[in-house]
Amino acid sequence: MSVVGRYEELAWFDATDVMNADAALTELMVKAARIEQDVARLRGRGESALGRVRVEVDAEGKITDLHLDAALHGIAPPELARLITAAQHAACVHARTAAEELELELRDDPYAAAVVSEAAAAGLAPETPTPPARTTPLPPRTAARRDDWEEIGPPETWLR
Repeated sequence: MSVVGRYEELAWFDATDVMNADAALTELMVKAARIEQDVARLRGRGESALGRVRVEVDAEGKITDLHLDAALHGIAPPELARLITAAQHAACVHARTAAEELELELRDDPYAAAVVSEAAAAGLAPETPTPPARTTPLPPRTAARRDDWEEIGPPETWLR
């Protein structure tokens, strides 16, 4: 093939397109880095027992702050654990919702969608990590029994 023939094959090629694509990719990378930083700084908050248990978590669900009101003194440890767990769950839902809203900006970007599609077509898409298999079974969950209430009273009286 002659040099002229090769040039005709590349006639569609425009350096401006490459510079625009390069700028768009750079902008996308900056946006992704900003969103990643925002998610890392994100905190979710949740409460239970009418606000007497308050939990703050990071984007991964790790507790960063825990407040237990003095009015909770005397509550049975299993019930206190349940209240903390409920508040942490609410905080995790709050954090996950906020993170999804931040990440939506990137998912809605048409250029990002095109990059992901091209990467997937080229076999370059990252694999979804598989969580490790649990080696020990979880203990069975037990619900509070009514006879447990005799010592401390029914739940509706705990925080009065």
